[in-house]
Amino acid sequence: MQYFDERSLSNTVNNVLHAELFSETIPNREKEKIALWISKRRGIKGSYHGLFAPTEADFKEGVHLFTGEPVTSGAAISHIIGEEAMNLLQRWDLDIPEVKQVLTTAKKSWRAKISEDEAIYGKPMGMFCCGKCSNAYWRGLLSGSLDKADTRLRRGLEILKSLRDGKRKWKRFPFYNTIWVLHDINTKASKEELQYVTPLLERYISRRVTATSLYYDRRSQIIQNILKTI
Repeated sequence: MQYFDERSLSNTVNNVLHAELFSETIPNREKEKIALWISKRRGIKGSYHGLFAPTEADFKEGVHLFTGEPVTSGAAISHIIGEEAMNLLQRWDLDIPEVKQVLTTAKKSWRAKISEDEAIYGKPMGMFCCGKCSNAYWRGLLSGSLDKADTRLRRGLEILKSLRDGKRKWKRFPFYNTIWVLHDINTKASKEELQYVTPLLERYISRRVTATSLYYDRRSQIIQNILKTI
């Protein structure tokens, strides 16, 4: 599989996430190439509060979350893709001075933004903007890009629970992307939310499907991983 797509930061990030989901090994040379390219996108036109800027094609054509839900707002594209790019560099922790320096700057800028918002609201930031943006924010907490993860995630899961719609889903939060993030959070509260939606997950897996797609394959793998641990 080709991981680097110089035309799209969204495609590049999602290709890497795909490899991680399916336990594919990305060659170190490819990681270094991707990391150096991403590092040059910090703070340029289209970036969100010092994060990494999506490409012109990302904005023009729109992007999809890793699990397939569309993102059409320009601000959401900048935030979600920019934060996922930061998280990618954080997880890889490559010994490349240029990348390390840029990542430190990006994290400092993003942490300051979250702290400023918390100072205004007077409480831990459990959500950031909408459900789609909140999922990216939670992944930033999980990756170590952001601090105070336990407190902020605890608050976020309290909010998510309050948004249950009674139909095994949540208001405001994209279903498949949310269960993907919940599985990685792996706390008692996140498992309770996954247990809430388990009947839908079991129904999804039981369906007979003759044709598959990239997003179907990702969603199926995510659901299978969840059901093994519930």
